[in-house]
Amino acid sequence: MRHNLLLGVAVAALMIPAAASAQETTAIIRGSVTANGAPVNNATITVTDTSSGTVSRASTDSSGSFSASGLRAGGPYTIDVTSAAGNTQITGIFTVVGAPYDLPIEVGAKSDSGADIVVTAKSIKRAGITSDGPQTVLNQRDVSKVASVNRDIRDIERRSPFATFDRSSGGGSAVSFAGVNPRFNRFTINGAQVGDNFGLNPDASPTKRGPVPFDAIGQVSVSIAPYDIRQSNFQGGVIDTTLLSGTNSYHLNGFYSQSTDGLQGNQIGALPVALPKYKSETYGVTASGPIIKDKLFVMVSYEKNTDPRPLSPGAVNQVPNLTDAQVASVQSIAKSVYNYDAGGVLAITNNLDEKIVGKIDWNVTEGQRLSLTYINAYDAQDNLQNSSGSTTSDNPFTEDAVAEPKKVVKKPSPPTKDADDVLSSIVDDWDD
Repeated sequence: MRHNLLLGVAVAALMIPAAASAQETTAIIRGSVTANGAPVNNATITVTDTSSGTVSRASTDSSGSFSASGLRAGGPYTIDVTSAAGNTQITGIFTVVGAPYDLPIEVGAKSDSGADIVVTAKSIKRAGITSDGPQTVLNQRDVSKVASVNRDIRDIERRSPFATFDRSSGGGSAVSFAGVNPRFNRFTINGAQVGDNFGLNPDASPTKRGPVPFDAIGQVSVSIAPYDIRQSNFQGGVIDTTLLSGTNSYHLNGFYSQSTDGLQGNQIGALPVALPKYKSETYGVTASGPIIKDKLFVMVSYEKNTDPRPLSPGAVNQVPNLTDAQVASVQSIAKSVYNYDAGGVLAITNNLDEKIVGKIDWNVTEGQRLSLTYINAYDAQDNLQNSSGSTTSDNPFTEDAVAEPKKVVKKPSPPTKDADDVLSSIVDDWDD
């Protein structure tokens, strides 16, 4: 089974504050400014992302309301309010893609020392994210705490209380939400929808483990039945993934893990279990930082997994009524009569998952940002087809069984016949 996902420039948008509220890739901070309960008009609101130096400004209207849109997801943000009624500063604000952060601000006279009053967002009543329905949000810190041996994004999705993890699916594991078929989920990366267009996976994910490395995820939100009209084209759950952005600090991290046949048990009680030689490796590296401080940022992440897994049966002596001589006879007939290499018994299925992502963020001017994203994800696996579990058949080379080497050899069949015809003819000759 092979899947290819290539999003050249997946997201390339000049985010103008007036139009950014229609995007699912940015965040919004909105609220009101009052003084002794009365609305403050024409107050200047300066919103600063302290991690990147990105600045956005807004002003209050006659009702004291303001809205700053087109913001990076995450934070922390600092809000500086300057007005004739007084000044104040709010710190410790963290935003979520597509979910407004409501912030009621009360300003007053300066302190006795003459300094502006500084408060934290969590100490303000009614301040926080406004949800548009049942939603589970994990930021970069939360994602780093998720225990996932397979580094599969489904392990993040299943943190939603509405999620059901299903391992019985034929193509692997799947996550369904609120009891809906997992193929009706919607998966987005930086606002661009990606999915399993050909039905090769058990759910909406375009690849077996997910199309982006764990360390490249900045935020993941899982929404169930949102009433936001921008969230459509799904019935189960919508998984919105936001890639990590570079900041004013340089970050470099990598990992490596390995599993071999020597680390796997080879005996059940007194019964020995024959294991083929295999070596599974997973490794990756992520780098991010500023190209120009406060102006231009980059993030690049790479991850690769090679995961060969033993099959059962994985040897000739594990197949009932099959001997090495019979296998050699079939191979000989295939080669001499049909010039076809039938291969042997598949002992290991080779799984490959490889992905690289990159993101550039440019603060063009104050309040305007350009974001470019590149994603290249590829995975492949050997998939057994037409196999038989019979333990009583006198003829081990039935049509079900002999189709398997076609996937092992992965060679084109002769131009006059397809592989199934060739292998069926071999069985007839062998029976005679």
